[in-house]
Amino acid sequence: MVFFHGYILSILLIATLLIGTVRLIDVITREDDSLAEVWCGDRLLTAILIAQHQMKWLHGSEVEIIHRLLYTFSSNVNGVSALVNSFSEVLPTFGVYLRKVCEDAPHLIHFVTYYNSLRAIIPIIDVVIASLPCMDAMCCYLSDPHILPCLIHIACGCQKQKSELPLVRGILADLNVLFKDIIKSVSSCLETMDDSNIAPLTTGELQWLANLENDDQFGFREAFTNCCLNDGDSETKACLISVCNQLKLPRILESVTTDG
Repeated sequence: MVFFHGYILSILLIATLLIGTVRLIDVITREDDSLAEVWCGDRLLTAILIAQHQMKWLHGSEVEIIHRLLYTFSSNVNGVSALVNSFSEVLPTFGVYLRKVCEDAPHLIHFVTYYNSLRAIIPIIDVVIASLPCMDAMCCYLSDPHILPCLIHIACGCQKQKSELPLVRGILADLNVLFKDIIKSVSSCLETMDDSNIAPLTTGELQWLANLENDDQFGFREAFTNCCLNDGDSETKACLISVCNQLKLPRILESVTTDG
């Protein structure tokens, strides 16, 4: 029993030291852009991922600090390069958080609690997507196939709550940018492929779109298309129509073409 108590105390001490270090680095890199450019590289990102693994039982403000520090990575060249190199490891850590957010039905998500982390996570994903070749961008979600369904769930929640909770409009704006970039990368990939190679994508890299096509709950399909098109971008609409036609997604296509 004494050993067990000592073990628990040592874990608590390690976690406290780790989060204290992450907090200090976050403050320094946010205050000094030149240090952020130097420090935000592969080695620091690896250390952060190890720290996050050690602190996986923590939540709330602790994980928010990590998300804020990773957002600093996305604001400079070295940091973006590090995120791209380790994205298959970074993305599942976001998935753990996003699945926690999506434990509630869309209209019940407590966005005040999750706001700061979501405003960091979504732009980080978008920066990486925009930095990858279109084929890599389309495939990168395979490291956590729940990411995009969770983000669509969140978009649905934002749309249901935006009248009563205006702050979710910021999350919707971030999702609009991300979803547009995703659809454009998918469209670019499909343009280079023949039909025999396109069909298997709906059970692989693009299964999230096939699942969205068959969704009959919560209005996720409409939430996604509305979020993609809420700024009236005609290029995105054309890309989405092309994707729907090539992947044979008539329900999503109907949602796009009847969008007001």
